[in-house]
Amino acid sequence: MKNDLDKLIASVNLAVRTKGSERVNGKVASLRTQEFTCQVMRESSRRLHKLGFYLADISGLQDKHIKALVSDWHQQGLSNKTIQNQFSRIKIFCGWIGLGHLIRAGGVPGYLPEVEAKTLRVSTVADASKSWSMNGIDIPDKIRQARLQDQRHAHMLLLGIAFGLRKKEMLRIKLWKSDKGNTLDIDGSVAKNGRFRSIGLEAGAFGAAQRWALDEAKKVCGKSETLGWPGLSIKQAENRYYHFNKKLGLTKFDCGATGHGVRAEYAENLLLLRGLMPPTLGGSVAQMSKVERDDILLDTQNKMGHGDLHTASAYFGSFRNYRHVDGLGGRIGTVILVDSEKDIFALLYANPAPSQMQDGSYKIKTTDERNNTQVTVVVEAVGMDNQQMSVLEFTQKWGSLTVKIHRQLVLVGLGE
Repeated sequence: MKNDLDKLIASVNLAVRTKGSERVNGKVASLRTQEFTCQVMRESSRRLHKLGFYLADISGLQDKHIKALVSDWHQQGLSNKTIQNQFSRIKIFCGWIGLGHLIRAGGVPGYLPEVEAKTLRVSTVADASKSWSMNGIDIPDKIRQARLQDQRHAHMLLLGIAFGLRKKEMLRIKLWKSDKGNTLDIDGSVAKNGRFRSIGLEAGAFGAAQRWALDEAKKVCGKSETLGWPGLSIKQAENRYYHFNKKLGLTKFDCGATGHGVRAEYAENLLLLRGLMPPTLGGSVAQMSKVERDDILLDTQNKMGHGDLHTASAYFGSFRNYRHVDGLGGRIGTVILVDSEKDIFALLYANPAPSQMQDGSYKIKTTDERNNTQVTVVVEAVGMDNQQMSVLEFTQKWGSLTVKIHRQLVLVGLGE
């Protein structure tokens, strides 16, 4: 049996080496695609042998094997996102080796007819916060760094935080024309999909910060100029914007967030200003009445420039009750991105689960409860079974995420 498995994995490695670099539709698969696909196929080979399918060569892959893999992933409790990612790798691999006809129409649901299709959908709603501050970015320091390399770029980032502007809006906006005193108007020639919106300045300190950011940005461009760099096409300006972001370390790989995270920062701030804790920060559905909550969400959606709440929820999440898992207790906090390059995520569970408070938050109430609460970190990755470990084990392995873990524990009363 072991020899068969070794042969099977060797055939996977050979297929990736010889077929993965061949041109498909005029394009060559990147090394990253080849590596991840090989990783998933090797793990799938081991899983098939555990399930009693003793293939000796990957060219013998059949529909029943893919069906068995998808069924086992689902039974083992892998998330929809992980299942879809792994299935996509198998689909790519089958295309490489001439077995593309094995892939059933309808994707993953086609292999799980007994499961309601809508429960298998991969959500586009944010679970983990994409904002800068929740990804450990020191915003004032990052803006100071940006100022040193390029003034216009620094002001683009500031206006993203203050008004939730998109990248192209930052580049195209004519500030002297758009500044209406109490509002910043984004006209159809600037806004995505030509959708005009008027962003009102907030009351209090946040509104004062918006006013300051707008006045400072106007100092670096002429009255008829865009904020984007003069003399560049929109594509050239976008490339320069990305170049400066990369120099600042504003990439998923470097810090877990991107320049687009300023929109998430703005969206979360709008909810917080109105007393609503965003789901991405651990907020629950029970904080306030549906009427109050919907009014706040609609205002935020409009200021973000979205036509529906589902799209806007990509920035601040969707309100739902905490998920419980047998043996692990209740889920706490948001999904933590462990490694964007390898698609590794972590979730925290507390057993016994925190109790819901009157304000809708979840807390461990008493000292006795805190002393007896077991926290488990579940690590989920493409091509791997879920791993369970203690907080100490997790932070010893991924020390850079200690602060994020601590924040999530503090939110439920398990840290200081």
